[in-house]
Amino acid sequence: MLHLLYQADKGKPSSLLEELSLIVPHVFGEHEKCKEWRSDEPDNDPHSDLPEGRDLKGADLRASIEDALQSFLTEEAAKHLAPVGSSQRNECLNSVIGTKAPKTRHNGGSESSDCRTAAGVAQFNNGYRYVAEAVEETGLAANFQTETYIKKMDDKKQ
Repeated sequence: MLHLLYQADKGKPSSLLEELSLIVPHVFGEHEKCKEWRSDEPDNDPHSDLPEGRDLKGADLRASIEDALQSFLTEEAAKHLAPVGSSQRNECLNSVIGTKAPKTRHNGGSESSDCRTAAGVAQFNNGYRYVAEAVEETGLAANFQTETYIKKMDDKKQ
């Protein structure tokens, strides 16, 4: 259901807000306002994410869910949700940090973990140029191999 909401309402905050407000009635079996994302025969179209595909029941449960969703049912929230961003950027950063501090090695108990995480963030933000900046910052002598490595890795990334 949410997948269909995202596709139909991408970039349209008011439409997204309207569709989000239909989630609670929908999961509690009130399908009168469900549009194209609900079949004409609710009995033949069970909820795929609910136990045994059945509608939810209970006034207390409904009140709790409505309360939890309230912060998303504002125009401001809809404006933030409408672009339908993804977490790919975060996953990419996690991947870069994972190359510096792999889970197969225990670095969390040492200062090495902070340094490795910082190196991953620097690489993510500045590309491999962070190596030259670190060399310069520490007063070490830059060399041809370092510059060649940086160029090679940045070209590979592109």
